[in-house]
Amino acid sequence: MLTIKTVSRNQGESAVGIAGYYSGEILYSHYAGCEIMGMYDAEEILYSQIFLPFNAPRKFFNRQTLWNVAEQSETRPDSRLAREVIFPLPQWLNKIDLIEFVSGFAYENFVRHGMCADVAIIANTIMGIRYAHVLLTTRVVSKDGFGRCKCRYWNKRDYIGLWNRNLQNLLTELSQRKTKSNSETIITNKQGGINYV
Repeated sequence: MLTIKTVSRNQGESAVGIAGYYSGEILYSHYAGCEIMGMYDAEEILYSQIFLPFNAPRKFFNRQTLWNVAEQSETRPDSRLAREVIFPLPQWLNKIDLIEFVSGFAYENFVRHGMCADVAIIANTIMGIRYAHVLLTTRVVSKDGFGRCKCRYWNKRDYIGLWNRNLQNLLTELSQRKTKSNSETIITNKQGGINYV
């Protein structure tokens, strides 16, 4: 199940700060006028990557540039700066499969529809869980940067419901693949004369 949060300036939040936290990078915030530290020791970053729509400026692959420009495009004191999407990940997936799963989900559901996505896969060593964090832009992007318009339909409940359904379908598909793979392994081992007690 997806958890979706809005990053709001009137709540004292910073898209640059959140990007720095989940990437483990120290980023400079032009709005705050200072550097913002990375992640706490309890959280291990397994993977982080920025994904851009085909028409976005290549400079947006730089995390500090992307989120400072995103914040600068918002002038109101109560502006929504970004959107966070968080979801738990299966413990049985290896790192390569995790990256493929999360990257594919982010591209198909967000990037392909015009959002810039800052993707991270996190392991919480205290709680013993892994989860994905995706930080998303809220404005239409072009080769010149962010436009004046926000995509309000990205906020619609139907759209968010679609993301949830797509995630659940992918998780079900992965689980079925795992079950099938385990069954084939058992059959192969029995044929080879290996018995499990």
